[in-house]
Amino acid sequence: MEHTLRLAITLIVTSNLTGCGGGGGSSQSQSVTLPVPVAIVVVQPVNCDNINESSSAAFSDVSRSAGLCYTPSSSNIDSPTSRMAGGIAVSDYNGDGLLDFYVSHGRDGHGRLFRQTSDHRFVELTEQAGIASTSISRGAAFMDINLDGWPDLISTQDGPNWLQIFANNGDGSFTDITQSTGINLTKPAFSVAAGDYDLDGDLDLFFAHWLTNNTDNPLEYLWQNQGDSSFIDDSQTLEIRTIKGTFLAENRAAEMEYSFTPIFADINNDRYPDMLLTGDFNSSQILVNNNGVGFVDMTTDVFTDKAGMGAAVADYDNDGDLDWFVSAIGDPIANNVEFAAYSGNRLYQNQGMGDFIDATNEAGVRQAYWGWGSCFADFNNDGYQDLFVVNGYDGLSEEDSARGIYTIFNDNPAVLYINNGDNTFTERATELGAVHTQMGRGLACFDYDRDGDQDMFIANSGAAPTILRNNHFAQGQHFLNIRLQGLATNPQAVGARVYITVVDEERMIELQLGNNYLSQNPVEAHFGVGSAQQIESVRIEWPGLGGDITEMENVAVDQFLVIPHPDR
Repeated sequence: MEHTLRLAITLIVTSNLTGCGGGGGSSQSQSVTLPVPVAIVVVQPVNCDNINESSSAAFSDVSRSAGLCYTPSSSNIDSPTSRMAGGIAVSDYNGDGLLDFYVSHGRDGHGRLFRQTSDHRFVELTEQAGIASTSISRGAAFMDINLDGWPDLISTQDGPNWLQIFANNGDGSFTDITQSTGINLTKPAFSVAAGDYDLDGDLDLFFAHWLTNNTDNPLEYLWQNQGDSSFIDDSQTLEIRTIKGTFLAENRAAEMEYSFTPIFADINNDRYPDMLLTGDFNSSQILVNNNGVGFVDMTTDVFTDKAGMGAAVADYDNDGDLDWFVSAIGDPIANNVEFAAYSGNRLYQNQGMGDFIDATNEAGVRQAYWGWGSCFADFNNDGYQDLFVVNGYDGLSEEDSARGIYTIFNDNPAVLYINNGDNTFTERATELGAVHTQMGRGLACFDYDRDGDQDMFIANSGAAPTILRNNHFAQGQHFLNIRLQGLATNPQAVGARVYITVVDEERMIELQLGNNYLSQNPVEAHFGVGSAQQIESVRIEWPGLGGDITEMENVAVDQFLVIPHPDR
């Protein structure tokens, strides 16, 4: 299927708190001057013999035509953590209006930076951009660390330098500024999330650590932004759940942390972002924000995921609060969800004010084999968030792989749960062509080709990433995509809530940064609105306690809106 960019991006400028967009009114469009791209080198496609790009199915693998069929450089490092690694971070890093990405491959080498071209191909610019990773990459996120208006790159990786931060120079190049940020990680980190936990206007950082000894070092999780591009360790304000000894711990008496995926999300609607922390070995936690001065562990016996790895947060039941999905380990054959001591995924449904129940069985989303990255996204634009999970694991070492211990997970398919609109889901991946049986790890779900529907980008362990393009699953149903321009200290308005009203029903998306396993969706809100021809209202609740609100009425569908903060 030939795709063209058929939808205009509209910049909405409001002189007060209320305006109109799409359907006319006081809003006005502005042109934007884009920077000249730097020289590029096209990655030569290889090893794409098994890819079928037919667009007859609702989804298809377009990795070949997108220029992403390559073999990552080999590495001599082979460890449990390197096999678990691999993530996707998405942002328009060069300001040309197209979404680019940084991918890590885990055990097989360093991360790579790709820029999207106008024909929706991707070209690698890692070396030209000056991104020189000192060790094998695990995951990444884009965030404006130095507050110059350009998204910088945060890279978690293997030691001895567990973290590198590259400042975006605004001309397509990056400079390593790790030391000047004050963030010093002395132990392994996996996923990273950003949120303004103290509501002082800037974004703080949270790092998850897996297989780390907390007896000797209980810090290096929560880093408070000082507002001047530097951070201090504020980890003493929260208590991370640990497990004594257990898996691969050299010191069985040590208190070990096994966290994988942190997500800042306001689960009790008090505007302070709480922390949903997915962890292995029954260590997932809900840490409720105590008015910006710390966190309180509010984990109860409702939270029973036994091998929490990935996570996704969204209002899947459209009741106005945020729900939490945790991907985990289940049965590789699918006839019985139990595998050893593990019992599959969990879906925790928010009953309001952060009071959760386990809705996994009711929703029908327990099975994901050996689940890693997961995302909520409305793939068919019907107004309900669907759920996609990637799977696979091939052992803790070459010896384990040779013995065939994990071969039952080698070809497990990704699962695509379609929301039925009644708090239940139906698994339809194979039926819809969203077929993926590689070693999936991180994941980002977003509309990369700007044709109005959501696609999937998958990071694979030891291999190039996969793009599953949404060809026609939305079936002509309409959408609205909203990106916010926040204040200088939080330019993407992370933590804002976007509400729309369609046919007298309100829907909500909270903007998050660092929201998937080792990965990051672009910071934007995509709403499916079905057959509606007009959106009755849009309301933006901007981050913070100031109560800043932007409201719009009678907004046309099928737009990409850019809405600035009223004080910009």
